[in-house]
Amino acid sequence: QSVGFARGGVWREALTPGQSGTAASPITFRAYGGGAQPIISGASLVTSWSLYTGTTYEATVTIQPNRVWHGSTELTFNSGNKNSLLNNQFDWGSNVLYVNIGQNPAGETMEASQINWIVTINKSYIVIDGLHITKANNTNIASADMATNNVTIQNSTIDYAGLMGLYFGSKSAAIGTFVVQNNTISDNGIRLDLDHGIYLEHSGNNVIANNTFSNNAGYGVQIQDGSNNNAIEYNLFNANRTGAIVIWDNGDGLPTGNSIIYNVSNGDPIGLTIGGSTSTVSNSVYSNVFYGFTASGLKTYNSPTIGNFKNNILWSSVAGTYALDDEGGATSMASDYNIIGPEKTPFILWHYSSYTTLAAYKTVVGQDAHSISSDQKFTNPAGADFTLQAGSPAIGAGVYIPGVSTANPPNIGAK
Repeated sequence: QSVGFARGGVWREALTPGQSGTAASPITFRAYGGGAQPIISGASLVTSWSLYTGTTYEATVTIQPNRVWHGSTELTFNSGNKNSLLNNQFDWGSNVLYVNIGQNPAGETMEASQINWIVTINKSYIVIDGLHITKANNTNIASADMATNNVTIQNSTIDYAGLMGLYFGSKSAAIGTFVVQNNTISDNGIRLDLDHGIYLEHSGNNVIANNTFSNNAGYGVQIQDGSNNNAIEYNLFNANRTGAIVIWDNGDGLPTGNSIIYNVSNGDPIGLTIGGSTSTVSNSVYSNVFYGFTASGLKTYNSPTIGNFKNNILWSSVAGTYALDDEGGATSMASDYNIIGPEKTPFILWHYSSYTTLAAYKTVVGQDAHSISSDQKFTNPAGADFTLQAGSPAIGAGVYIPGVSTANPPNIGAK
């Protein structure tokens, strides 16, 4: 069973599957033909402009848009300042959109995000394959409040949502067993810390694999409250604006049993955050690369029970960064066989004490007995090639993790 969307086409409407498929016959929404991925957009074209003042024009838009575009240029929201908008700014109030693009927008391509959830999946055995889902006013793909499982989202582009790229969650019904793979998930959200590429809340047994996350306002992936046994693996995170991955307990069910394996975080402010309000979580973090972070490689809050942290590389020469940054008394962490560096000032902050060498940290904290701080000799990190050169101290230097490691002994890192 399938529904086809022609490549090169654009649909400005919501998509909500009306029935479930089966394990033997899922319902697939896919692309066909040649050319660019079919676009399903949550943005409406805005026309019928009239002059408001100066170079600011107005048009009727009934839903407050989180994002507005002039062609490929996104305008900046300047709330309550319709009388003094600068070039490439917008305001909205009382069902009227005000824009200043330095000219009359009549005849220009002007878009405003209007559809809150573009793709709503509350049915099971659904496949989204090869679509470009973009510019939701809220969330591009969402599943909430109804029992939903066995959904696959693959080979798609998911970008420019007003808030979340994808959201899966419900306290009232079981939502999980999703596979999100081989997608490009980027530029979602307008709020730092809050708007993520993928947000899991009370959703478990999902696999998020082989995706590329970049320039999302919050984290690439947030795992929160009651989201258990999720696998985040083989993903590339690049320059998301808050961080790559966060496991967060907001006091409404502890996220446990999640595995973070074989991911690369390149240039994210924070590689991995673990914490929250009550912050008792136990998860496994194996064989990842957290490289070039601009704040912290691993950051913890509020005494989280971290779990296993092994075979990872944490490396950033950016001044003022911490490879390990614990601001809340992290407990029950089994950390070892990592490469952590380079040693500098500052280097490690743990239980509010600062260390400038790995040896000093080991002596006081008692972790990372076999970890080292030697240059891991990536092939070309500037070109995002995190394979290891011959002679790398990471080769064969890890500890074997059953069900994870592909060699014995394995390499440290993701490659």
